Amino acid sequence: MAALRRFPSSLLSFFLGVSVSAYGSYYYLFDHHEKSTNALLLSVENLQTNTDKIKSSLLKIDTLEKKLVELSKVTAAKNDVESLRNELLNVVDNVRTEHLKLKVQVEELPLPSRE
Repeated sequence: MAALRRFPSSLLSFFLGVSVSAYGSYYYLFDHHEKSTNALLLSVENLQTNTDKIKSSLLKIDTLEKKLVELSKVTAAKNDVESLRNELLNVVDNVRTEHLKLKVQVEELPLPSRE
């Protein structure tokens, strides 16, 4: 009979131990789940921030590429500049030659006589 009297208290103690253990496990799992969720949300926010930075950089790159194309249409190539330089040098040589010819012609002119 004494064993029967102990049986309900042992059963009650068992259920109390299981309940406390289950509550502790539930609290641990809930806390772990909350921390994991917060870490995941933080990662998603960081990913969104980095994605926005990449989008901004891509827009800047696109803008710079468009400006580069516009500038390349307007600017002269090295061959064009070299050609214009050579042409200018030829013109300067021709002007110098004409100047020397005129100088010679002026020196050959007779001086006016003083009467």
